[in-house]
Amino acid sequence: MNRRIFAVLVVSGILLAAAISLAITFSNPSVDVDSSPLLIQTMYRSYGETERLWPNYVSDEVIIKFRKEVTEGEIVGLRIGQGAEEAYVSSFTFARTWKVRPSCAP
Repeated sequence: MNRRIFAVLVVSGILLAAAISLAITFSNPSVDVDSSPLLIQTMYRSYGETERLWPNYVSDEVIIKFRKEVTEGEIVGLRIGQGAEEAYVSSFTFARTWKVRPSCAP
C-alpha cells in the first residue's frame, strides 16, 4: 500500500510541475521574438536600451566555404588568381576568410 501511495504522489508531483510550467508559458508568451533583430533586449541591459548592430560587411574581407569536392590545389589557384591572402580558416565549419585587394573591395 505504501508503494502505491508513493507512486501516486510522484506522478501527481510530475503533473503539477508540468501544469505550472504550462501556465507560466501561456500567461507570458514570447511575442515577436525573432521578428525584428533591431530590438534585441537582454536582461543585462536597462529597459529600452538596444544592442548595437555590427556592420553588414567588412570592406576588404570575403568569407568563402567550398564544397567537399573542391581540392586544396583548386582553392589555392583561385586565391592566387584573385590576389587574395588567406586570413583565417575555421576548423569547425572549414569556411575561409580571405583578404582581398582594395580594388576588388566594394
